[in-house]
Amino acid sequence: MWALLIILFIIGVIIIYPLLKVALSIRRQYREINRIMNGGAPKGSGRNRRKPEPPKPPVKKKKIDGSVGEYVEFEELRVETSVHETGDSTTVEYKVEQQITDVEFEDLP
Repeated sequence: MWALLIILFIIGVIIIYPLLKVALSIRRQYREINRIMNGGAPKGSGRNRRKPEPPKPPVKKKKIDGSVGEYVEFEELRVETSVHETGDSTTVEYKVEQQITDVEFEDLP
């Protein structure tokens, strides 16, 4: 009986304990790699696990105030069209108008 207990103890110390030690070491390394790959710092580096948030850029003010300037009114021009239907086809004609020119600007002294 004692011989069986001694054999089981020897098997436990020589075979099972080193296997458990290796399995726990592999598990610890697996967790460490996952933590590093997910953005955490390695243990002992002195850094926090979370990444610090980047600073927000300051709000830029407009260079020109919205009250500066004038509103320029404009008119919509109607384009006169005429449609002619003949048997199997439809023809659309547009009235050609002169090109509208913009106001000429003068440099102020």
